[in-house]
Amino acid sequence: MLYLHNMAKKPFTPIPPMAELPPAEEINVKEVLDKYLSREIDLICVLGPTASGKTKYAVRLARQINEILGAQRAEILSADSRQVYRGMDIGTGKDLGEYEEIPYHLMDIVDAGTKYNIFEYQRDFEKAYKDIVDRGGIPILCGCSGLYIEAATCG
Repeated sequence: MLYLHNMAKKPFTPIPPMAELPPAEEINVKEVLDKYLSREIDLICVLGPTASGKTKYAVRLARQINEILGAQRAEILSADSRQVYRGMDIGTGKDLGEYEEIPYHLMDIVDAGTKYNIFEYQRDFEKAYKDIVDRGGIPILCGCSGLYIEAATCG
């Protein structure tokens, strides 16, 4: 049996606009940096819901850290389950143009269609994290994939 539906008979109902997100929490960058340098903390995390401005915030934070230190040391690690895929730039929030001089990791590391799991992310995170720290860098984890954040911070 063939069923045909006439879309013209159904009135169009627009999707209501999304609610405004609250502004990102402002932090005292010097205080966070001091806690990192004193080893009170070993990772700075920027997390929040999709499309909430995490990338811009993390990049701004990295630039502020670099400005305070007078050197390029802050680097960003993605904690996003879709940003790992090469070629998947639309709809994944990679925002690669935002980073400019700020090094980033764990983006575009596997081909689209490849099965990539949490254990592989954890392995790749640990390798990138260790590389950053061994070179005297300051890692900033940025993303919203809760499972990836948990894998990175509870490893």
